[in-house]
Amino acid sequence: MKRFWFQIHWFLGITAGVVLAVMGITGATLSFEQDILRLLNPEVMTVEPGERALAPSELVAKAREQMPDKAIIGITRSMAPDDAGQIGFEGGRRGDWHYQNPYTGALLGKPERGHDLVHLMEDIHRRLAAGDTGKAITGASALILILMCCTGLYLRWPRQLGNWRTWLSFSWALKGRSFLWQMHAAVGTWVLIVYLLSALTGLYWSYDWYRNALYDLTGTPRPNPPAQQQQAQASGQEKTQRGECAEKAPRPEIDVDNVWQAFERQLPAGLSSVTMRLPEKAGRPVEFRYLDAEPAHSRASNTLALQAGDLSVTKHERYADLPAGGKLIRSMFVLHTGEFFGLVGLIIIMIASALMPLFAISGWMLYLDRRRKKKAARATASGFTTANAAGQQTLISFASQTGFAEQLAWQTAGALQAAGVPVTVKPLAAIEREQLSQYDKALFVVSTFGDGEAPDAAQGFVRRLMPEQSSLECLSFAVLALGDKQYETFCAFGRKLEQWLSGNGAKALFERVEVDNGDPQAIEQWRQHLQTLTKTTMPEIKTFADNYTSWCLSERRCLNEGSAGEAMFHLALQPLDGQLEWQAGDLIDVLPTHSEQTISDWLQATGWPSDAEIDGEPLPQWLSKRELPEPQLAKNWKLELVSKRLLPLRPRSYSIASVPEDGSLWLLVRQSQRSDGKLGLASGWLTEQLNIGDTLPMRVVRNERFHCREMNKPMILIGNGSGLSALRAHIRARELAGANNNWLLFGERNAEFDFYYREEIERWQQTGVLARVDVAFSRDQQQRVYVQDKLLAASDELKQWLSNGAAIYVCGSMVGMSQAVDQTLKQILGEAAVTELALAGSYNRDVY
Repeated sequence: MKRFWFQIHWFLGITAGVVLAVMGITGATLSFEQDILRLLNPEVMTVEPGERALAPSELVAKAREQMPDKAIIGITRSMAPDDAGQIGFEGGRRGDWHYQNPYTGALLGKPERGHDLVHLMEDIHRRLAAGDTGKAITGASALILILMCCTGLYLRWPRQLGNWRTWLSFSWALKGRSFLWQMHAAVGTWVLIVYLLSALTGLYWSYDWYRNALYDLTGTPRPNPPAQQQQAQASGQEKTQRGECAEKAPRPEIDVDNVWQAFERQLPAGLSSVTMRLPEKAGRPVEFRYLDAEPAHSRASNTLALQAGDLSVTKHERYADLPAGGKLIRSMFVLHTGEFFGLVGLIIIMIASALMPLFAISGWMLYLDRRRKKKAARATASGFTTANAAGQQTLISFASQTGFAEQLAWQTAGALQAAGVPVTVKPLAAIEREQLSQYDKALFVVSTFGDGEAPDAAQGFVRRLMPEQSSLECLSFAVLALGDKQYETFCAFGRKLEQWLSGNGAKALFERVEVDNGDPQAIEQWRQHLQTLTKTTMPEIKTFADNYTSWCLSERRCLNEGSAGEAMFHLALQPLDGQLEWQAGDLIDVLPTHSEQTISDWLQATGWPSDAEIDGEPLPQWLSKRELPEPQLAKNWKLELVSKRLLPLRPRSYSIASVPEDGSLWLLVRQSQRSDGKLGLASGWLTEQLNIGDTLPMRVVRNERFHCREMNKPMILIGNGSGLSALRAHIRARELAGANNNWLLFGERNAEFDFYYREEIERWQQTGVLARVDVAFSRDQQQRVYVQDKLLAASDELKQWLSNGAAIYVCGSMVGMSQAVDQTLKQILGEAAVTELALAGSYNRDVY
């Protein structure tokens, strides 16, 4: 749904954006229309106050002297001493009104300067200066604006509604697309209510059905429809053309002073302005429209009608006495302009209207940026094809647990093909013995999982091929081994694979390249070897180090206060570029930094000067992003050698606990402590050092092996501790998909403190999203109980679920839980059956 509404939002934006920008600029110009005309035409609209304003009869007499050929239809007076009055003559639909000096009776004319421009702005704003066609376009654009406001709000709805930073802030330090998106979203939130108000009120003049619906909903009597008025007017013109209309009777003579005085007697509280309309025929009343001394707004007018003869009141309709619906209809224009809320409202509407082009421009720039990137991606994809035949082709095979090895394999393939080398790319699990002998060259990109094992998907290759001897004398190979030096079994599977290949007669093209945690220097070494081998210039193989984007920490809370174990924190993060794109099962990499206190203590222990610089960066800041050796080892180092000796901090990976529909990216982070009592680097940074609202570099890592492949099949989710994170994401994704055949097995210390997301899990049980839940809280009874014990006790149910096509997903600690669950599965099902499940993608692990 989010993708769907995003497509709607950008499509409507690029479709109506220019029209809305024009309407915004013209609307801002018209916000102070009367003030602008008054400023440009002071000699017409303002006067020098005199000693006494003329009586209405005197004003009428003066006007007749100056324009004797026109009948007078009304008088307007303002109580402000420097305001010119107005007098109306017959002509046009509403009369021909001229400004008049209330002290001398001299006609001042009309405000000519700026009048045509204001009239043009109004015509563009309402009809794009294109008549009925333009009116239809502006009306449709107002509807589109409403939809864009709603979709925009939906697309950036945060989980923490009370966090104003998430809603309203953006950083000027951002660049490029990130800045554009955050500004577009934040400023859009600022003006959201204003745009909705402007659009909803603007539709009043665009569509008869909308206007009539408002009258009906508010219980306000409808005026004569414009169509009927036009028909009556056309009928009158037709009769005139036929000579069927009698000559128009002259207007009756009225004692305007007498009627005016009677009107004033009805209003002891005073007023700010009044317009007297004289009757067209004898017997009809004189109508006064007036504003109170302190009116609610300029359209809060009242109507008083007096019979010219006996001065009796035939109607007195006050704005204050109208029902709420009637006030709403009467206030439609001032709501549209913002005047309803006073000067502040006018200014806000004007600024918001003037900002409308900002959204059109930034929206178009974001759209063009997306289009350019998609075009580049399509060009790359269309330019890359894998060969089907063997022989001179180079085989590239990968074994990946989290997807990184697979990504590097495809990038290697792309780089080779760009150098003119034909390639075939296959997962290691799909390789058979006879296929290896068909290739001259093979490149293997493999990661190590668990205790020096092959990734789950490559277990079949290990079981089928590696125990036996093969004849591979015709094959030349190279191995890119991925691992993590924190483990004793660093790159163990890559080494085993290389030994097996060499032992079967294959020849190494160059020595094995080992990559520690995505080390870009090692991957560059791999590219250099391939470049020497092919004797061509190859494009760079990216290590995804430049894929980090800025995220904002919007929420953090401890989930197990009082627990005997280490603190567990729930974190929520928002991307500054607004792109919530991942799948349940994916990971994130974060780049932590050492705390200021850690750097200060380390510098003090080494004796290094804190005011020094390395590569133009202050030394403490530079050190905060580097692996720090023991201070005793670094005491005698020369600073000029430091940049070569200290490696950058490696990223730390965490399973994602949410789906994009949750509105933010969730993490479940255990606050680990080292033997010296200090907090772990990454967990301490995330749970204590960062403040709410701070930004951090982060990237989403596609973990395809842990994705759900078939929503219609059952899922068995097994985990402990923070491993609940990825399991929670899967359950949430399946809830949204309507897949309710899910079984959760979760273990922790104590139910009272360590049952994370308990309310949500219990709700899923009640609604049937979780068909079964088994929890193992090891410390809640004398005999320790773990998830593997719950699994063993449910052996028969496990077999039944698997017979129905269930897939098993395990997330949590590698040492302990994961190994115990693996052994329990082999005990229940047999080792061969577990291997087959892994090969079929029905046994998946995300362990650490």
